[in-house]
Amino acid sequence: MAKSIPHLLHVWGFGGDLEKSLIESTFKKAFETLGLRWKVQFWDQNRESIVQGGKLADKLIILAPKDQYAIYCREAAPFGSKAEVWDLESGVSLPQILPNLVNQWIANLLSGETQKTISPEKLMAQPLKPSVGNESKPSLPTVKKISLGREIKGRAGKGVTTLFDIPLNTEQIKELATTLKQKCGTGGTVKDGCIEIQGDQRERIIKELEKLGFQVKRVGG
Repeated sequence: MAKSIPHLLHVWGFGGDLEKSLIESTFKKAFETLGLRWKVQFWDQNRESIVQGGKLADKLIILAPKDQYAIYCREAAPFGSKAEVWDLESGVSLPQILPNLVNQWIANLLSGETQKTISPEKLMAQPLKPSVGNESKPSLPTVKKISLGREIKGRAGKGVTTLFDIPLNTEQIKELATTLKQKCGTGGTVKDGCIEIQGDQRERIIKELEKLGFQVKRVGG
């Protein structure tokens, strides 16, 4: 079976080879850890046009200096919800904050949340809690809940772990199912908006979902 084409993420920022390597490697490691088929490319804002280059990407992140935030919000506007602007305070160490930013972005991606800006006041927080839009105070993201159970009846003795009431769209549910199958090292499927993973994988799946920011409701024994 032919592999699906990976999604493309563009990250636009200032810097040379060091910044490019740091950003691409951090995203790549996070994608590979979760089994997500995404490719990341760093673009230098000094040499390229966001309006032109951004059309090639499925998602767009712009790293904007605080004093140029409004400018880059206008640059991002034509791309709608596929673009985010991260408002960076000058003097903040990118290597120190980037892993948290990347993990938060991926969690938002899988849960269907979007962020237009990352508040500089919260860049150093553990865990990161970004603010939305131009609000001066950080807002806590809505907790996403997933129901988890196990079915044996009608399975010829082979039980499956089931996930339902999933607050995601169809494509996001498929991506989540792929990630969980890889983490559990087993097969599974998606049926009518529910995920089925072969075997009793409840404890492992709970840990993985909590890493992604979901709250899990266990159903049944």
